[in-house]
Amino acid sequence: MIYEYNPDYEGAKQLAYEVLIKYSSSEIPIDIKTIIKKYRNIRMISFSKFMKIMNLSYEDLVDKFGSEHGFTIYDELEDKYMIVYNEMDSIEVQRWTQGHELGHILKGHLKSEEYTLIHYNHGKHPMEQEANTFAKHLLVPFPLVNLLAQSFSNKTISQWDIIFLFNVSDITAYYIIKHLRKLYFIPSVFLLENKFKDAIYRYVKNSGREFNIS
Repeated sequence: MIYEYNPDYEGAKQLAYEVLIKYSSSEIPIDIKTIIKKYRNIRMISFSKFMKIMNLSYEDLVDKFGSEHGFTIYDELEDKYMIVYNEMDSIEVQRWTQGHELGHILKGHLKSEEYTLIHYNHGKHPMEQEANTFAKHLLVPFPLVNLLAQSFSNKTISQWDIIFLFNVSDITAYYIIKHLRKLYFIPSVFLLENKFKDAIYRYVKNSGREFNIS
């Protein structure tokens, strides 16, 4: 299927870094809930609370909104958003879902006529790809991964470093490592790295591995 909307991967990545610099704390894992709370027009609610309010069964909710992990509702009149997430998912999946939905919101996807179709194509729609790119770089910023790697004497990190430091699932960590291996160069983002360098260094020093931190 051909879509008129082309994914802006670079824009989604840069937007994630801007959000981190402006709204995140200096701690890792990234506190996605605190970031979302900074947006006064965004509210989060669990599946169970939403089902109770709307008098829906779980099956009806998934059928109506097209996702068993989460979705976002947009109130056009009030210009407000509600992220609805499945609290029965693992914490790692919940964090990804919340980051993904925040990506949809900040990229303006919910204001597009195409948005109503994207949950029904198994993530192939360009807007889904953009939201996934945003979530990936929000939760696991590549400049911080590079800073982590450069802090170790052998200049390498493992999938487990990604899992433990950034609190993401093993499958997410696997694909991030796979992506990183394809890159020739990871640009430095000074404001981002400076904000999180102490958290990175604490992890490195507590890792029990040889490091290059003076």
